[in-house]
Amino acid sequence: MNSADLVSMEDHEKIEGIVKSVRPDSEKPGEFIVWMNRKDGSRRCILGRVTAALHDRTVSTYITVTDITESTEREQALRDRIAALQKFIG
Repeated sequence: MNSADLVSMEDHEKIEGIVKSVRPDSEKPGEFIVWMNRKDGSRRCILGRVTAALHDRTVSTYITVTDITESTEREQALRDRIAALQKFIG
């Protein structure tokens, strides 16, 4: 399974751009949220944070990945419910 099977090409390019833009002197980490496909076919929403550090003239890039699927789905359900209530009210 390669990266094209995990995330869309558009998301892959977005992540690549964020990784390339983060520098050791960046004030805050680069962030991305993407939906990825797992090997078992399920989809997960992933939050990535990208940081960089300078070590002896070598820049190291670090990506911290967090699965935010459950909170993302709860947020969407809440938005859907609010929209339905607003439509009902008026």
